[in-house]
Amino acid sequence: MLNSGHNLKILDDGDIETIWESIFFALWYAEMGRGCEEIIAAVERACAASYRLTRVGLITVSKKWYGLDQYRIDKVSHLARHLLTVLLSHQVKLWLRSCRKSKKLGTQDIYCRQLLKRTLLDVAQSYGLCYFILEILAEEITKTLTSEYEKLDITVARFELKANLIVFIYKQTISFVARTHLDTRLLKTFDQYVIKKFLEDVLPNESQLTQILISLRMHQAFSSNAENPRNPSSGRCKAMLLRWSTVFQDVHEKCINSEYFPASTLPTKSSIQTRQPLSI
Repeated sequence: MLNSGHNLKILDDGDIETIWESIFFALWYAEMGRGCEEIIAAVERACAASYRLTRVGLITVSKKWYGLDQYRIDKVSHLARHLLTVLLSHQVKLWLRSCRKSKKLGTQDIYCRQLLKRTLLDVAQSYGLCYFILEILAEEITKTLTSEYEKLDITVARFELKANLIVFIYKQTISFVARTHLDTRLLKTFDQYVIKKFLEDVLPNESQLTQILISLRMHQAFSSNAENPRNPSSGRCKAMLLRWSTVFQDVHEKCINSEYFPASTLPTKSSIQTRQPLSI
């Protein structure tokens, strides 16, 4: 059915949940290697056409996570990674579509649904899956942006569009952390694998103008979430958000002064691969 191209929009949530129960147990009994890969490939193709199918898939994985044994954890983790990639692709496409409709780069928060944040909240009770998602998030965001930019011919010179999109995606994770009661290990995972990895591996390879915009808006995102009285953030979480707010404020000043280039050479283009080099 996944390969047949049927219109999944006609199915209700109960139908999709039933489909996912079948998919999950098909994966459970599949042999490692080709059988497993064929199922995941079919799921990924079908999910690319349906956000609901992707979201329910991650919810199903979250419900089953603690029942996995040592032989199935690799298969289901592989599936979760592919589902996250598809989810991020849905988010990028929806964001760009909302920008075209509004014709303003600064209004994407109003016009675009936050698919990543919504899905993270859906699986928040499964700490094991949350650990896994946060550990691979920065890596998968970079891969997804590379793929989508290549398809849509988004060039390096469109630094404002790129900065807004990157910040929009990361702001959802920041908001998720601020609004959810996370334990110490999850906060540390967010700290080390999402934000620190972003500062070390993603931001240094962006163009200077993109760096300036990203660092400013990330500073604002951390500050607003830390100071929002409606967020049930613990004292430890609030302290972490304020610390990163200060760090990004300092990074912003360095970006303005062309001092923030931890990489061995000064980058001349974005780390997101594009067809056209930056023209100066």
